[in-house]
Amino acid sequence: MIPRVRIVVVDAHPRDYDRLVSDRTLSRMQFEFFPDGHSLFRDRQLTAPELVIINMHLPDMSGLDLYQDILQRWPEIPVYFVGDDYLPDDEIKARRCGAIFYFCKPLQSEWLTAAKGLCA
Repeated sequence: MIPRVRIVVVDAHPRDYDRLVSDRTLSRMQFEFFPDGHSLFRDRQLTAPELVIINMHLPDMSGLDLYQDILQRWPEIPVYFVGDDYLPDDEIKARRCGAIFYFCKPLQSEWLTAAKGLCA
C-alpha cells in the first residue's frame, strides 16, 4: 500500500478546499483541517505532516505568527501561505518570513504537487 501524504491546512474556511480534496490526481493526499492556529496545537499527539498550508489571516492570530510556532515544532516542514484574495503586501511578508510559496484562492492541484516529494 502506498503511504498517504499528510497535508495540514489551517484556514477558517475549509470548504474553499473542496475542489482539491475531491481532485482524483491528489488521491494520495490526506487533508487535515484546523480552523485557527490554536486548534492546530491543541492535539499534542499530532505528528509532523509533509506540508502545512496557512491562511495569512486567521481568526485568532496572524498566519505569520503561526508560521513561527510551526518552525519551532516542525523546523523541516515546508509551508505554503494562502490568501483569500491576492494582496502583494501579504506575498512580500510571506516571502520575507521564509515560506516556500504564497498563493491566493482557489488553490490549484499543481501548486500542491510543486512541493518536493509530495507526489513521489
